[in-house]
Amino acid sequence: MNKAGAIVRVSTVKQLDGTSPDKQLSAIQTFADEQEYYIEPANIWKLAESGNLTDREGFRSALNAATSCKVSRVYVFNVDRLGRNTLEMLLFLRDMNDLGIECWAAENKKILRGDDFILQIEAAVASKERQEIIKRTSDGMESAIKKGSIFRRYYCIWL
Repeated sequence: MNKAGAIVRVSTVKQLDGTSPDKQLSAIQTFADEQEYYIEPANIWKLAESGNLTDREGFRSALNAATSCKVSRVYVFNVDRLGRNTLEMLLFLRDMNDLGIECWAAENKKILRGDDFILQIEAAVASKERQEIIKRTSDGMESAIKKGSIFRRYYCIWL
């Protein structure tokens, strides 16, 4: 049976305890089985990472596994779990392609290729959603500061 890796990514450590990682991994493993690929536990990269792909340990691990021929395919749940930066996502896919490694999205059972125009649109949408998440978070923090709820929370901790 062919060997594969799985990138299971959430944005925060808190989300690792939720259903999202389990849902992602279950869908990935089901899809990999359908394609007759086996995912060894050592090649499951469960990550709570945000930021640049180049800074993410899990993505470096996936590239290292591909480079050392430990895997011949990498699965993710969907495009936005691969990343929310269009350029970095496309560069990651190019690097994997250069190594002869296919990346697949389990949710829609689709191969992820950087030269796929629809994937580029999906990547741009994921990037736009990242910008919206940052704005909503910033607006929420600003609102909480104005209401004094953040100050009270930190003030009580120090007492």
